Amino acid sequence: MKKINIGEVLTEVYNDGKHDLQRIYTVEEVAAKLGMSKSSFYRQLEKETVDTGFLYELGQILDYNFFVHFLEFNDIVDLVEKTEGLDEISKPKLIKLQEQVEHLQGRIHFYEKEIDLLKAKNLRLMQEIGLSSKKSKKGKK
Repeated sequence: MKKINIGEVLTEVYNDGKHDLQRIYTVEEVAAKLGMSKSSFYRQLEKETVDTGFLYELGQILDYNFFVHFLEFNDIVDLVEKTEGLDEISKPKLIKLQEQVEHLQGRIHFYEKEIDLLKAKNLRLMQEIGLSSKKSKKGKK
Protein backbone atom coordinates (compact mmCIF):
# COMPACT_ATOMS: atom_id res chain seq x y z
CA MET A 1 0.00 0.00 0.00
CA LYS A 2 1.11 3.51 -0.65
CA LYS A 3 0.81 6.62 1.49
CA ILE A 4 -1.45 9.26 -0.04
CA ASN A 5 -3.02 12.55 0.97
CA ILE A 6 -6.62 11.38 0.99
CA GLY A 7 -7.89 14.94 1.48
CA GLU A 8 -6.56 15.86 -1.96
CA VAL A 9 -8.26 12.79 -3.44
CA LEU A 10 -11.54 13.62 -1.66
CA THR A 11 -11.47 17.19 -2.96
CA GLU A 12 -10.61 16.08 -6.49
CA VAL A 13 -13.35 13.46 -6.63
CA TYR A 14 -15.86 15.77 -4.96
CA ASN A 15 -15.21 18.49 -7.56
CA ASP A 16 -14.40 16.48 -10.69
CA GLY A 17 -17.71 16.72 -12.52
CA LYS A 18 -18.33 12.97 -12.67
CA HIS A 19 -19.13 12.83 -8.99
CA ASP A 20 -20.00 16.51 -8.53
CA LEU A 21 -22.27 16.42 -5.51
CA GLN A 22 -22.94 20.13 -5.84
CA ARG A 23 -25.21 19.30 -8.80
CA ILE A 24 -27.13 16.66 -6.88
CA TYR A 25 -27.00 17.77 -3.24
CA THR A 26 -26.12 20.94 -1.41
CA VAL A 27 -23.10 20.74 0.89
CA GLU A 28 -25.54 20.87 3.80
CA GLU A 29 -27.39 17.80 2.44
CA VAL A 30 -24.15 15.86 1.98
CA ALA A 31 -23.01 16.81 5.47
CA ALA A 32 -26.39 15.77 6.90
CA LYS A 33 -26.18 12.40 5.11
CA LEU A 34 -22.77 11.96 6.75
CA GLY A 35 -24.07 13.13 10.14
CA MET A 36 -21.92 16.25 10.33
CA SER A 37 -22.04 20.00 9.86
CA LYS A 38 -21.10 21.78 6.65
CA SER A 39 -17.90 23.10 8.23
CA SER A 40 -16.98 19.62 9.49
CA PHE A 41 -17.43 18.24 5.97
CA TYR A 42 -15.11 20.90 4.53
CA ARG A 43 -12.56 20.15 7.28
CA GLN A 44 -12.61 16.49 6.26
CA LEU A 45 -11.77 17.50 2.68
CA GLU A 46 -8.72 19.41 3.95
CA LYS A 47 -7.28 16.57 6.06
CA GLU A 48 -4.35 14.42 4.95
CA THR A 49 -5.89 11.40 6.71
CA VAL A 50 -9.53 10.62 7.50
CA ASP A 51 -11.55 7.93 9.23
CA THR A 52 -12.27 4.88 7.07
CA GLY A 53 -15.95 5.08 8.03
CA PHE A 54 -16.11 8.58 6.53
CA LEU A 55 -14.41 7.33 3.34
CA TYR A 56 -16.85 4.46 3.09
CA GLU A 57 -19.96 6.60 3.69
CA LEU A 58 -18.90 9.32 1.23
CA GLY A 59 -18.04 6.59 -1.27
CA GLN A 60 -21.54 5.18 -0.89
CA ILE A 61 -23.06 8.59 -1.64
CA LEU A 62 -20.75 9.12 -4.64
CA ASP A 63 -20.74 5.50 -5.78
CA TYR A 64 -16.93 5.69 -5.63
CA ASN A 65 -14.31 3.46 -3.98
CA PHE A 66 -11.74 5.75 -2.34
CA PHE A 67 -9.77 2.77 -1.04
CA VAL A 68 -8.33 1.94 -4.47
CA HIS A 69 -6.09 5.03 -4.15
CA PHE A 70 -4.08 3.22 -1.48
CA LEU A 71 -3.17 0.35 -3.79
CA GLU A 72 0.11 0.10 -5.66
CA PHE A 73 0.06 -1.07 -9.27
CA ASN A 74 1.34 -4.51 -8.23
CA ASP A 75 -1.45 -4.77 -5.65
CA ILE A 76 -3.98 -4.24 -8.43
CA VAL A 77 -2.28 -6.86 -10.62
CA ASP A 78 -2.35 -9.31 -7.70
CA LEU A 79 -6.05 -8.67 -7.14
CA VAL A 80 -6.83 -9.18 -10.81
CA GLU A 81 -4.80 -12.39 -10.89
CA LYS A 82 -6.60 -13.71 -7.83
CA THR A 83 -10.11 -12.75 -8.93
CA GLU A 84 -10.12 -13.02 -12.72
CA GLY A 85 -6.72 -14.39 -13.57
CA LEU A 86 -4.21 -12.89 -15.95
CA ASP A 87 -2.91 -14.94 -18.79
CA GLU A 88 0.54 -14.28 -20.24
CA ILE A 89 -0.98 -12.15 -23.03
CA SER A 90 -2.80 -9.84 -20.60
CA LYS A 91 0.23 -9.03 -18.43
CA PRO A 92 2.12 -7.11 -21.16
CA LYS A 93 -1.08 -5.25 -22.01
CA LEU A 94 -1.54 -4.29 -18.37
CA ILE A 95 2.09 -3.14 -18.13
CA LYS A 96 1.64 -1.08 -21.32
CA LEU A 97 -1.50 0.49 -19.85
CA GLN A 98 0.41 1.36 -16.68
CA GLU A 99 3.10 3.05 -18.78
CA GLN A 100 0.43 5.01 -20.63
CA VAL A 101 -1.18 6.06 -17.34
CA GLU A 102 2.17 7.28 -16.01
CA HIS A 103 2.82 9.18 -19.25
CA LEU A 104 -0.62 10.81 -19.10
CA GLN A 105 -0.12 11.72 -15.43
CA GLY A 106 3.07 13.51 -16.45
CA ARG A 107 1.24 15.38 -19.20
CA ILE A 108 -1.54 16.35 -16.77
CA HIS A 109 1.06 17.69 -14.35
CA PHE A 110 2.65 19.71 -17.18
CA TYR A 111 -0.71 21.14 -18.25
CA GLU A 112 -1.65 22.00 -14.67
CA LYS A 113 1.57 24.03 -14.42
CA GLU A 114 0.81 25.67 -17.76
CA ILE A 115 -2.70 26.56 -16.56
CA ASP A 116 -1.23 28.12 -13.41
CA LEU A 117 1.16 30.20 -15.51
CA LEU A 118 -1.65 31.32 -17.83
CA LYS A 119 -3.84 32.25 -14.85
CA ALA A 120 -1.01 34.38 -13.45
CA LYS A 121 -0.47 36.02 -16.84
CA ASN A 122 -4.20 36.65 -17.19
CA LEU A 123 -4.30 38.24 -13.74
CA ARG A 124 -1.37 40.53 -14.63
CA LEU A 125 -3.07 41.54 -17.87
CA MET A 126 -6.35 42.20 -16.08
CA GLN A 127 -4.52 44.35 -13.54
CA GLU A 128 -2.78 46.28 -16.34
CA ILE A 129 -6.09 46.86 -18.11
CA GLY A 130 -7.66 47.94 -14.84
CA LEU A 131 -4.80 50.36 -14.18
CA SER A 132 -4.77 51.74 -17.73
CA SER A 133 -8.58 52.20 -17.62
CA LYS A 134 -8.28 54.17 -14.41
CA LYS A 135 -5.46 56.29 -15.87
CA SER A 136 -7.42 57.08 -19.04
CA LYS A 137 -10.50 58.01 -16.98
CA LYS A 138 -8.38 60.38 -14.89
CA GLY A 139 -6.85 61.86 -18.07
CA LYS A 140 -10.32 62.62 -19.48
CA LYS A 141 -11.33 64.65 -16.40
